[in-house]
Amino acid sequence: MDVTFAGDDPDLLQHAHAIHQGYKSNATAQVTVRLLRDPSIDSGPRHPIATRQGSIHHLAYWGWRALYDEKTGLCEARFGTTTVQALEENRVRTLTRMLLGQYILSQGGLGFHASSMVKNSRGYLFVGPRGAGKTTSVLQWPGDQILGDEHAIIRPTALGFDLHSTPYSGREGTLADGGTAPLAGLFVLAKDTWTWSETLSPAHAFRELIPHVIHVSRAQEDNQKVCDVLDVLVNQYPVHRLYVSLQHPVWPTVERVAA
Repeated sequence: MDVTFAGDDPDLLQHAHAIHQGYKSNATAQVTVRLLRDPSIDSGPRHPIATRQGSIHHLAYWGWRALYDEKTGLCEARFGTTTVQALEENRVRTLTRMLLGQYILSQGGLGFHASSMVKNSRGYLFVGPRGAGKTTSVLQWPGDQILGDEHAIIRPTALGFDLHSTPYSGREGTLADGGTAPLAGLFVLAKDTWTWSETLSPAHAFRELIPHVIHVSRAQEDNQKVCDVLDVLVNQYPVHRLYVSLQHPVWPTVERVAA
């Protein structure tokens, strides 16, 4: 998603540009976000909420509200006042993550809480709960690129799906590269004393992957589309449960099963 930011508050614009540094292109912006200050907003839902009426998405979280028009690509977001810089940065980051999720879904793709890497121009996606080994996989990766340690997206192509990086890192703040690669393998991580894998059935893979999809919309049509995209994904690509050991490298097993 190529995004441009506008607005009347230099602090909000600074946060937005800092978060997305290194992920700009020369393409025409697909989404334009107006970041506005509104001191009357001093509360909100404790968890992000997204609803829709037609092409208009209503987004909300504690301290901000936004309207996003899927047809025009215009988003107007209003932020309350805070003196805590980290809180304001998180608000802007949450907004753009939600926008990215809505935009990617409209293009037939999905966002995942996942680590993602590239080797030999092929992309690999790793999901799992906190502590399952996403960061370990990143630190052990012998490949060409680390696309991210916490947030990745897939988008459909004529031949399957591509794996894309995003500007959002996890708690560890692992440095990542902007980029994309054809998706080659999907892995659900678990801990063990040895590194090995098993192939999941499409139905089992669907159940394992869906908790890691980044999606907050309450609209039934959006929820159905998430299921439809994920169903295509698990029937087109084998999904493996990858048991990870800190004492044994990940890549040899990944390379063998994703060949």
